[in-house]
Amino acid sequence: MARWVRSAGSSIVLFKRVSTPDIVDDITVGDLWSDTSLNPPILKKCTNLSPVTWVSTEGAGGGGGESNTASNVGTAGVGIWKQKTGVDLEFKKINAGSSKITITDDTGNDEVDIDVAQANLDHGSIGGLADDDHTQYHNDSRADTWLATKTTANLTENTNLYFTDERAQDAVGSMIDTSLTYVDGTPLLQRAALTGDVTASAGSNSTTIANDAVTYAKMQNVSVTDRLLGRSTAGAGDVEEIACTAAGRALLDDADNTAQRTTLGLGSLATQSGTFSGTSSGTNTGDQNLFSTIAVSGQSNVVADAASDTLTLVAGTNVTITTDASTDSITINSSGGGGGNSFQTISVSGQSDVVADSSTDTLTLVAGSNITITTDASTDSITITGSGGGSGLTQPQVMAISSMGL
Repeated sequence: MARWVRSAGSSIVLFKRVSTPDIVDDITVGDLWSDTSLNPPILKKCTNLSPVTWVSTEGAGGGGGESNTASNVGTAGVGIWKQKTGVDLEFKKINAGSSKITITDDTGNDEVDIDVAQANLDHGSIGGLADDDHTQYHNDSRADTWLATKTTANLTENTNLYFTDERAQDAVGSMIDTSLTYVDGTPLLQRAALTGDVTASAGSNSTTIANDAVTYAKMQNVSVTDRLLGRSTAGAGDVEEIACTAAGRALLDDADNTAQRTTLGLGSLATQSGTFSGTSSGTNTGDQNLFSTIAVSGQSNVVADAASDTLTLVAGTNVTITTDASTDSITINSSGGGGGNSFQTISVSGQSDVVADSSTDTLTLVAGSNITITTDASTDSITITGSGGGSGLTQPQVMAISSMGL
């Protein structure tokens, strides 16, 4: 570095070096500096000590000319001037501090446009709102106070900003479908008339099921199989389920009475003409050929006390009586031995045979010598015993009685 020492009475010192002279170099305003970092070197002049400012004494083309510099003026704000480097005047950039500010380079107008991004402003973060001193900002209390001073008269009829009764009615009327009807003059909103399976007048809640509209599928389900619908409970009332067995169904679906007789298994008797009386249990009703009286010669008759009376056979001496319910038969045997066969013909040696005329013929017993035949109508019984001190029935007599099938 070359330096010329400030001589007595001299106010200018010339510096010639690469680095910029500073306060430590005891510079003063008006000193010159040959900046050898440039090629060719440029002669600069110190114009300010705070900060130290060196200004070229040469023009931009390297020839002679005015030495230019820049500075920030005014007492407030932030300056955008930074420094001059060589012939370059350096300025600071303008930057937006947040998204609330926009900075646009308007090259067409040679302007830098600074604006507020209103969409990015948060009213809640604006200072002073709590003081309620922003008259253009409405809080709930202020809005209520303001609205209390207004009526629909403050609104123009055609602005659609409010609803009168008529407007509300027309709005509702425009939204309904064919299931409702709206009469504007009344005004009246009502249900339209119902048609189809269920009918009702317009606006009426009284509905009627149309004739022939209820199908079997719309009826309630029957609870179980084998049921008829009717009523078995006495008197009028709701329809009830009545049991119907498979046998009942088989009879109901027969085409005629002939098919029904076949289903019931009736024989030819069911098709005979005439009068038949009696019951299935065998009760005599007056026209059946039955014996109501059992007569024994010399004894009182055994008479049935009722159509369902019972005749009881009592075994006498040396006689046994056996019944067989499975074959509906009665067997009378001699207890002294003998076969159990019955005879429809009773023969007595030297006498004519006694032959039953029918399966229901009556055999009359006649007491001979030393024989007593006793009947008891109350017990429907016949007792045969020996009389006159004899020894009772002889073996042939017992055999004869046994063969009668009593």
